[in-house]
Amino acid sequence: MATRKGRQTAVGTVTSGGSRSTSTTEEDPLFGVAMLKIALELKRPGAGTLEAIVSRVMARMQLDEGEFREFLQRQGGLLRTIAKPHPT
Repeated sequence: MATRKGRQTAVGTVTSGGSRSTSTTEEDPLFGVAMLKIALELKRPGAGTLEAIVSRVMARMQLDEGEFREFLQRQGGLLRTIAKPHPT
């Protein structure tokens, strides 16, 4: 797996260990990618709970889960709406 070494992002610098140091309150551009990955995971049979999927995706993408959950709250529950089963 490729690591992000020293790459500048909208929120700070990613260190060689994969951790992020945030310097502004801007949203990480990868949060949109994470939402897409979570939505795709939700479509899989037996995918598990939304909470578990979010945690797995954040760990795989090496993103801060707390910041991502704050981002989700600012989105007005969009991901929870997507996660709800729709009547067929």
